[in-house]
Amino acid sequence: MTGEVELPEVWRQLQDRGFHADLLDRADRFARLGERDGFREQAQEVLRITGEGFLKPFNSADFAPLADDPHYVLKTNVLAALQKLSYDFSNRVPSSVWNSLACLMTRENPTEEASILSQQDRLPIDWWYVDAVLHALGKPHALFLHVQSRIFQESGMFFDHNCDCEHSLQKPIEGGMLRYSLPKENIRKATAALLSHLLSESVLILVDKLPFAMGLSPETNEVMALEGA
Repeated sequence: MTGEVELPEVWRQLQDRGFHADLLDRADRFARLGERDGFREQAQEVLRITGEGFLKPFNSADFAPLADDPHYVLKTNVLAALQKLSYDFSNRVPSSVWNSLACLMTRENPTEEASILSQQDRLPIDWWYVDAVLHALGKPHALFLHVQSRIFQESGMFFDHNCDCEHSLQKPIEGGMLRYSLPKENIRKATAALLSHLLSESVLILVDKLPFAMGLSPETNEVMALEGA
């Protein structure tokens, strides 16, 4: 893949700020794939959202529950976990990842299973991107364990996502625990992998309409109607 390729303006801003070269390389390669394989428009949108997430840090206060919220303690605790995660990985993980999780974890009752599509009116990002975030997080296993451990440490819960779009906060079995910390020397490799998987999962959902195109997901008809497929 040679020749010039255009990246969204936000990536040029990141480059001017001396952003991580390995992450810039992944954005460039993804844009080139979009040009080559005919999904340029979608690739640019994925890169725009992701780049803006790298540019603007996560702020848990944006999702703070009201004082009379029946799940106030749980929501406050999971937001504290996400804020700590944003510090753990600094600007090597876009805030679009933490924003996606924060939105889903602070809905009316985050312990009841619900589809991402049912939360569209309150999502800060397009539903397909949020779904791609949840799929991608499970790919770099050690990073995923670190994320789940932080959530458990602060709230006693873990975050569950079904490939068919459902999500919820769940309790481990009685006495169960989640404890893992990604070694600092592995953060660069794991976060680079996360970005690669996030971009890839976005194509799978946004371009290929998978897994919904198989016609077996409960959300198939809704997704196909939304995407004009």
